[in-house]
Amino acid sequence: MTKPRVFTKEDRYDPVHCVEFSVDHLNTAEVLFATGFRFFDSVGYLAHMGGELLLKAWLPELTGQFEGVHSLQSLHTELVRDHGAPALDAAQSELLRILDEYGELRYPAPNPPEVGNENWAAMKALIQDIAALIPDRLFEDLEKVPQARKGARIVMQKKRRDGEHPARAND
Repeated sequence: MTKPRVFTKEDRYDPVHCVEFSVDHLNTAEVLFATGFRFFDSVGYLAHMGGELLLKAWLPELTGQFEGVHSLQSLHTELVRDHGAPALDAAQSELLRILDEYGELRYPAPNPPEVGNENWAAMKALIQDIAALIPDRLFEDLEKVPQARKGARIVMQKKRRDGEHPARAND
């Protein structure tokens, strides 16, 4: 079996970018959740990605790298086992397991995990609990990122065909 790819700070995988994408995925999941049940598969997958990137932001802060695995349980286990992160209680562990299953929602699989509204508030709380444990510096540095930047690129809206600029989301 091939070992997963290792992503390092030296390769420009910045933990702050991981937090930035995590926050955006989770905020998008929140908007979609409020939109309606037709979007619950997307909500689940985005919540999984948000949690994954949050854990992957924590690892390079401690070690300078993270492996290209998608299992939230494996990432959290590594943090607990190798880096002294606090263990989850039984209810949180079960929520992490469910959230981990939502990674399968990236494809229209024949037997996808069930997604509903009953776990959303608890999962948000779990992710907020994990976010509270990662180094404060990551969120402090995120606050310094200009709105027109995301990750290593500049984001913007192009002019419309009629020459007018679209409304900015932050205005």
